[in-house]
Amino acid sequence: MGRKILIVGAGITGITLAEKLASKGNKVLIIEKRSHISGNCYDFKNKDGILVHKYGPHIFPTNYKKVWDYLSKFRDWIPYQHKVLGFIDGKYVPIPFNFNSLHQIFNKEKAVKLERKLWKKIGYNKKLPILELRKTKDEELRFLAEFIYKKIFLPYTQKQWEMRRKKLILQLQQECQE
Repeated sequence: MGRKILIVGAGITGITLAEKLASKGNKVLIIEKRSHISGNCYDFKNKDGILVHKYGPHIFPTNYKKVWDYLSKFRDWIPYQHKVLGFIDGKYVPIPFNFNSLHQIFNKEKAVKLERKLWKKIGYNKKLPILELRKTKDEELRFLAEFIYKKIFLPYTQKQWEMRRKKLILQLQQECQE
Protein backbone atom coordinates (compact mmCIF):
# COMPACT_ATOMS: atom_id res chain seq x y z
CA MET A 1 0.00 0.00 0.00
CA GLY A 2 1.23 3.49 -0.87
CA ARG A 3 1.69 6.45 1.38
CA LYS A 4 -0.90 9.08 2.28
CA ILE A 5 0.28 12.39 0.86
CA LEU A 6 -1.09 15.92 1.30
CA ILE A 7 -0.44 18.50 -1.41
CA VAL A 8 -1.31 22.14 -0.82
CA GLY A 9 -2.16 23.94 -4.05
CA ALA A 10 -3.74 22.62 -7.23
CA GLY A 11 -1.71 24.70 -9.64
CA ILE A 12 0.30 23.08 -12.42
CA THR A 13 2.98 21.79 -10.05
CA GLY A 14 0.51 20.50 -7.48
CA ILE A 15 -1.70 18.60 -9.92
CA THR A 16 1.28 17.16 -11.80
CA LEU A 17 2.85 15.97 -8.58
CA ALA A 18 -0.50 14.54 -7.39
CA GLU A 19 -1.01 12.61 -10.65
CA LYS A 20 2.52 11.20 -10.61
CA LEU A 21 2.28 10.11 -6.96
CA ALA A 22 -1.26 8.68 -7.32
CA SER A 23 -0.23 6.69 -10.41
CA LYS A 24 2.37 4.95 -8.21
CA GLY A 25 -0.30 3.77 -5.75
CA ASN A 26 -0.17 6.61 -3.23
CA LYS A 27 -3.31 8.17 -1.75
CA VAL A 28 -3.17 11.88 -2.49
CA LEU A 29 -5.26 14.68 -1.03
CA ILE A 30 -5.02 18.14 -2.59
CA ILE A 31 -6.10 21.27 -0.73
CA GLU A 32 -6.81 24.30 -2.90
CA LYS A 33 -8.19 27.70 -1.88
CA ARG A 34 -9.69 28.42 -5.30
CA SER A 35 -12.80 26.72 -6.61
CA HIS A 36 -10.84 25.17 -9.50
CA ILE A 37 -7.60 23.37 -10.35
CA SER A 38 -4.84 24.51 -12.74
CA GLY A 39 -3.85 27.70 -10.94
CA ASN A 40 -3.52 30.63 -13.30
CA CYS A 41 -3.81 28.30 -16.31
CA TYR A 42 -7.49 27.76 -15.56
CA ASP A 43 -9.98 28.35 -18.34
CA PHE A 44 -13.66 27.62 -18.86
CA LYS A 45 -16.39 27.99 -21.45
CA ASN A 46 -18.85 30.77 -20.72
CA LYS A 47 -22.63 30.55 -21.30
CA ASP A 48 -22.06 31.27 -25.01
CA GLY A 49 -19.52 28.47 -25.40
CA ILE A 50 -16.57 30.85 -25.67
CA LEU A 51 -13.33 29.70 -24.04
CA VAL A 52 -12.35 32.23 -21.36
CA HIS A 53 -8.85 32.39 -19.88
CA LYS A 54 -9.73 33.66 -16.41
CA TYR A 55 -6.21 34.85 -15.59
CA GLY A 56 -4.97 35.64 -19.09
CA PRO A 57 -3.81 33.46 -21.98
CA HIS A 58 -1.60 30.47 -21.32
CA ILE A 59 1.21 29.86 -23.75
CA PHE A 60 3.17 26.66 -23.28
CA PRO A 61 6.32 26.52 -25.39
CA THR A 62 8.53 23.48 -24.96
CA ASN A 63 11.04 21.54 -26.99
CA TYR A 64 10.81 18.51 -24.68
CA LYS A 65 8.80 15.72 -26.31
CA LYS A 66 8.48 13.89 -22.99
CA VAL A 67 6.83 16.94 -21.37
CA TRP A 68 4.60 17.54 -24.40
CA ASP A 69 3.49 13.90 -24.52
CA TYR A 70 2.78 13.80 -20.79
CA LEU A 71 0.61 16.93 -20.84
CA SER A 72 -1.13 15.84 -24.03
CA LYS A 73 -2.63 12.91 -22.10
CA PHE A 74 -4.75 15.42 -20.18
CA ARG A 75 -5.73 18.07 -22.67
CA ASP A 76 -6.13 19.00 -26.31
CA TRP A 77 -3.93 21.78 -27.59
CA ILE A 78 -5.20 24.83 -29.44
CA PRO A 79 -2.79 26.11 -32.11
CA TYR A 80 -1.67 29.63 -31.30
CA GLN A 81 0.60 32.16 -32.90
CA HIS A 82 1.63 35.08 -30.74
CA LYS A 83 1.79 38.41 -32.55
CA VAL A 84 1.79 41.73 -30.78
CA LEU A 85 1.03 44.79 -32.84
CA GLY A 86 0.99 48.39 -31.72
CA PHE A 87 -1.04 51.09 -33.47
CA ILE A 88 1.51 53.84 -34.12
CA ASP A 89 0.88 56.84 -36.33
CA GLY A 90 -1.99 55.09 -38.09
CA LYS A 91 -0.14 51.82 -38.74
CA TYR A 92 -0.07 48.44 -37.00
CA VAL A 93 3.56 47.52 -36.36
CA PRO A 94 5.29 44.66 -34.50
CA ILE A 95 6.01 45.17 -30.81
CA PRO A 96 8.64 44.98 -29.37
CA PHE A 97 9.97 47.47 -31.86
CA ASN A 98 12.29 45.80 -34.36
CA PHE A 99 13.61 46.27 -37.89
CA ASN A 100 10.25 45.30 -39.38
CA SER A 101 8.63 48.01 -37.25
CA LEU A 102 11.30 50.48 -38.34
CA HIS A 103 10.60 49.84 -42.04
CA GLN A 104 6.83 50.07 -41.59
CA ILE A 105 6.95 53.40 -39.74
CA PHE A 106 9.56 55.33 -41.69
CA ASN A 107 10.15 55.84 -45.40
CA LYS A 108 12.64 53.49 -47.02
CA GLU A 109 15.58 55.90 -47.09
CA LYS A 110 15.24 56.87 -43.41
CA ALA A 111 14.59 53.28 -42.30
CA VAL A 112 17.68 51.94 -44.12
CA LYS A 113 19.85 54.74 -42.69
CA LEU A 114 18.65 54.11 -39.14
CA GLU A 115 19.02 50.35 -39.53
CA ARG A 116 22.65 50.70 -40.65
CA LYS A 117 23.42 52.98 -37.73
CA LEU A 118 21.83 50.53 -35.30
CA TRP A 119 23.81 47.59 -36.71
CA LYS A 120 27.00 49.61 -36.39
CA LYS A 121 26.25 50.76 -32.83
CA ILE A 122 24.80 47.55 -31.41
CA GLY A 123 26.11 44.72 -33.55
CA TYR A 124 24.41 41.46 -34.48
CA ASN A 125 22.21 39.38 -32.15
CA LYS A 126 22.36 41.94 -29.36
CA LYS A 127 19.78 44.09 -27.63
CA LEU A 128 20.05 47.66 -26.48
CA PRO A 129 17.51 48.95 -23.97
CA ILE A 130 15.66 52.03 -25.21
CA LEU A 131 16.69 53.98 -22.11
CA GLU A 132 20.34 53.34 -23.05
CA LEU A 133 19.79 54.30 -26.70
CA ARG A 134 18.35 57.63 -25.50
CA LYS A 135 21.84 58.49 -24.17
CA THR A 136 23.54 58.16 -27.56
CA LYS A 137 25.35 61.15 -29.07
CA ASP A 138 24.17 60.29 -32.59
CA GLU A 139 21.33 62.72 -33.34
CA GLU A 140 19.41 60.36 -35.64
CA LEU A 141 19.61 57.42 -33.24
CA ARG A 142 18.54 59.72 -30.39
CA PHE A 143 15.56 60.76 -32.55
CA LEU A 144 14.67 57.07 -33.01
CA ALA A 145 15.09 56.41 -29.29
CA GLU A 146 12.81 59.31 -28.38
CA PHE A 147 10.27 58.17 -30.98
CA ILE A 148 10.18 54.64 -29.52
CA TYR A 149 10.17 55.97 -25.97
CA LYS A 150 7.25 58.37 -26.53
CA LYS A 151 5.16 56.20 -28.88
CA ILE A 152 5.69 52.74 -27.34
CA PHE A 153 7.67 52.50 -24.10
CA LEU A 154 6.00 55.30 -22.14
CA PRO A 155 2.35 54.56 -23.08
CA TYR A 156 2.84 50.84 -22.45
CA THR A 157 4.56 51.44 -19.11
CA GLN A 158 1.79 53.81 -17.99
CA LYS A 159 -0.89 51.33 -19.05
CA GLN A 160 0.88 48.33 -17.52
CA TRP A 161 1.54 49.95 -14.16
CA GLU A 162 -1.56 52.18 -14.17
CA MET A 163 0.34 55.33 -13.25
CA ARG A 164 1.79 58.36 -14.93
CA ARG A 165 5.51 58.61 -15.68
CA LYS A 166 6.49 60.93 -12.79
CA LYS A 167 4.65 58.81 -10.24
CA LEU A 168 6.22 55.64 -11.65
CA ILE A 169 9.72 57.12 -11.50
CA LEU A 170 9.19 58.28 -7.91
CA GLN A 171 7.97 54.84 -6.90
CA LEU A 172 10.93 53.12 -8.59
CA GLN A 173 13.37 55.53 -6.89
CA GLN A 174 11.79 54.84 -3.49
CA GLU A 175 12.02 51.09 -4.01
CA CYS A 176 15.70 51.39 -5.00
CA GLN A 177 16.45 53.33 -1.80
CA GLU A 178 14.80 50.71 0.43
